[in-house]
Amino acid sequence: MNQKRRKMTRRERERIMRKRARAKRRHRRMRKLAFYAKRLNYKHLTIFLAAIFVFLFSINSFIVKPIVSVLQDKPSVTTTVKKKTVKKKTPAAPSFEVNFKAVGDNVVHESAYKYANKMAGSPNEYDFSSIYSPIQSDLKNADLSFINQETIMGGGTPSGYPKFNTPDTMMNSLSSLGVDVVNANTNHTLDQGASGVAHMISLFKAQKKMMLLGIATNKSDYDTINYIEKNGLKFAFLSYTFGTNRSSTNRYNVKLFDTALIKKEIATAKANADFVIVSAHWGIEYTSTTNVLQDTYAKIFNQAGADVVIGTHPHVIQKMQWLTSAAGHKTLVAYSLGNFMSAQTTEARLLGGMLSCKFTKKNNVKSISNVEWIPLFTHIEASGISSGVINDISNMKIYKVKDYNDELAKKHILNKSSTKVTKASLTASTKRVIKQFTIDV
Repeated sequence: MNQKRRKMTRRERERIMRKRARAKRRHRRMRKLAFYAKRLNYKHLTIFLAAIFVFLFSINSFIVKPIVSVLQDKPSVTTTVKKKTVKKKTPAAPSFEVNFKAVGDNVVHESAYKYANKMAGSPNEYDFSSIYSPIQSDLKNADLSFINQETIMGGGTPSGYPKFNTPDTMMNSLSSLGVDVVNANTNHTLDQGASGVAHMISLFKAQKKMMLLGIATNKSDYDTINYIEKNGLKFAFLSYTFGTNRSSTNRYNVKLFDTALIKKEIATAKANADFVIVSAHWGIEYTSTTNVLQDTYAKIFNQAGADVVIGTHPHVIQKMQWLTSAAGHKTLVAYSLGNFMSAQTTEARLLGGMLSCKFTKKNNVKSISNVEWIPLFTHIEASGISSGVINDISNMKIYKVKDYNDELAKKHILNKSSTKVTKASLTASTKRVIKQFTIDV
């Protein structure tokens, strides 16, 4: 029996229609995908996907991350910058420098100490300071300075040539001049005997400013090497003489030239100091050329390792040169600085030199530089000269030749005789002897 079919409601018909519409839309999308899949091969699909990946990565890097960084209030700093290390600079090695000055023979003749007595203005008083005043600043401003005190300060009554005895007040004048090292080991050391040596030693022990070099009264002091420190540099000073004019019962008063002793002392000095300076009293008086003893011992000093040799005794200037040993060590040798102060009666004996140089130590490398020869001249005005002796000095001063002038030279005692002293003659005399070095004129 046939049942009567139920009639659908309007709502049911609408639901069926919506399902059919959705099915048709799915069908159309599938057909489109199939269509594009057929047209795109594998290569094109790969490129397409890669482009999408790059686009998404760019959005993340340039838009998303900065926005997140700002929102989190953090600077956009990469980890490599944070891990970067700054290389520390190595501190500069310390450098030590000492400016050095040395002058020659301080010879106190009778006419010189009588002039100093006149300057003091009192009996038995002597003031030499005015003689040195024109060049005082040069020695005072040096870091380290040396002088050869040719004549002994032996105590008692002063005397001149041939048996010198210099007034004790000379020590005060040298101190005011700014001298650091005073050599007393000369051929005139024993002019007042062993007692004169003892007196000068006791005189210098009473002050602490200057080092007295080259004389002793006992074995302990004789064997002692003298050291002085300036500006972080340590210097050793040694002293030797060719001989003395008189003998002494005390064998420790002076040190003579002795090869074995020299080598031993320089070796010890080098082990304990940065630089070794030797005072060498040698040569032939009034001769501008060196002799065999000077040439021989200059080489011995160089081979042993001395750094500077200061030559005295000839009373005139002699050459200056560098010596180099087989081991490559260099020694500056000034064979004679001539007279610093004297009352002698020739231009050559009144013309001296001041050695100037700089000692340096940096990175444990030591050097000597700025070597310069500064010519000096003793200006003397007096009543006259008789029997080789200057009489009654009225003015006496030591000048650097570059500061000397012909107007002053006209007043010099030598220009009252046949000798004609001028600034030009002093410069020429210096240049004949000192070569290959700077001369400050």
